[in-house]
Amino acid sequence: MGTSDSESEILLFDVRDSRVSKIPGSGRKICPRWPPDQRFVAALSEDQKRLFLYDVNARTWTEAASGVLLTGPYWSGSFLYFQDLLEPD
Repeated sequence: MGTSDSESEILLFDVRDSRVSKIPGSGRKICPRWPPDQRFVAALSEDQKRLFLYDVNARTWTEAASGVLLTGPYWSGSFLYFQDLLEPD
């Protein structure tokens, strides 16, 4: 269900009515993670160089961080954790 074979996108499945919808602007983003309060979605760019936050209410993406090779992200309460595996010394 992508716009092309090489473009990822983040899809939501509503268990109440079995509908699938796309998060707007989620093309080329991977590893989506929801926090406990479900106000944001964190996701990495496909090349894992940028971390984005999607504001569910505003329906907008914001670049939160950048690096060489980001991993994660992981939520713990209201904190978002990630790591740059190849951060220069």
